[in-house]
Amino acid sequence: MSDDYLLRGRFLLLGGGDGAPTKKEKNNLTPPNNKKEVKMKRVIYWDVDGVLRDIVGTLGIKLDWGQFPYEIVNQNLEVLINANTLPYVEVLKKVKNRMNCKILTAQPFEHWKPYLIKFLERIGVEDVEVIFVKHGKEKLEILQDGDILIDDYPFKKEDVKKGTVIQIDYEYNRNSGLPRVSSPEELEKILQEIEEK
Repeated sequence: MSDDYLLRGRFLLLGGGDGAPTKKEKNNLTPPNNKKEVKMKRVIYWDVDGVLRDIVGTLGIKLDWGQFPYEIVNQNLEVLINANTLPYVEVLKKVKNRMNCKILTAQPFEHWKPYLIKFLERIGVEDVEVIFVKHGKEKLEILQDGDILIDDYPFKKEDVKKGTVIQIDYEYNRNSGLPRVSSPEELEKILQEIEEK
């Protein structure tokens, strides 16, 4: 692993403080050429909000994509720990010891990160490495061939250059052209098929 990585426990912050991987880090993230090694190195990245954690639903409000109750959450930061989980958490728990799973998340504020870590501890996935990026689109820069990102962000098919994005089905991301799932059972089946390849 690159000396430029800043490790804190099992939590990884990329780059020189802005969250984006440096050029040296991107080179170190290049997958091996051999297919067997790619299978062994494949990473299943999991987004948090909209995939594992439901802050908006916990607060009982309905918002359009791009809107978020930052002020409400900042007045009650405990919601970041105690928010409802989404059913995809159970899939992560089932596969995290068999597959190379990592959390890949863009938290809007630095002071939210410790609350995310406590949330992951609360739901029993504290042993999964966490990588923070500044913005959702930066996740695509980390993906390598063979990697999978499970996310609700409305990426477009043409934005994905490497790896595969599987979207959790929401109204705001339905025009992406990307593979999608609408239940934990669907996601588990896809991951099982990938694991068996």
